[in-house]
Amino acid sequence: MSRATELATMACNLSEEGAERKFWNQFSNEIQQIGAKEFLLVCMQNHESRYIIPLMLSVPELWRDFTVDEWLSIMKNVGNRPPHAMIKSQIGSVGVHADIMFLCKYLEIDGLDLYLSHAEATDENKFATVRYMKGFLDEFVKGDLDYEDLSDSDENVFDGFTLGDLNQIKQRLSQDERVKEFPRTEDAARQHVEHIYSNFKATQTKSTV
Repeated sequence: MSRATELATMACNLSEEGAERKFWNQFSNEIQQIGAKEFLLVCMQNHESRYIIPLMLSVPELWRDFTVDEWLSIMKNVGNRPPHAMIKSQIGSVGVHADIMFLCKYLEIDGLDLYLSHAEATDENKFATVRYMKGFLDEFVKGDLDYEDLSDSDENVFDGFTLGDLNQIKQRLSQDERVKEFPRTEDAARQHVEHIYSNFKATQTKSTV
């Protein structure tokens, strides 16, 4: 087992509140030597998104300086993305979608459009990602509890990292012309993803005729 894999396993098995920050304080030098992007890739390839997302929110040092190209590199290198049909009974268990989930849900950036339009990926993986989002859309849109957890108040559970901090990072990334905004409400997001799904299905049908 590589050191990156060991550290990812440790990071994604933390249970104590505030443990992510303690983990970073202890192992940040090693992770920086490995590379934050490479470390997150190992996390995504081996662990569940429900553990990866809190780690990213509690330790923004891992990703806050990423450029759009670095996000695209993660999308390209994470590997195959299981479709909805393969994991319908295992919600929250697929870490390989954590990159797009994080962009859409927390930065309100259309990670799906970035992936489909600009990442180097097979049509099979692209369609699998659309199917996953269509099936588990609530994972990609903030709910009331998310707003509370990221508020600038005592209710914040991510070591003081707030919606305002997320918005600053969003504004920086949005200067790249490839970046589009992701809908903030579940209804609007569902309409958006359904439209993409329908277009993808139509394209596939034409290609088989």
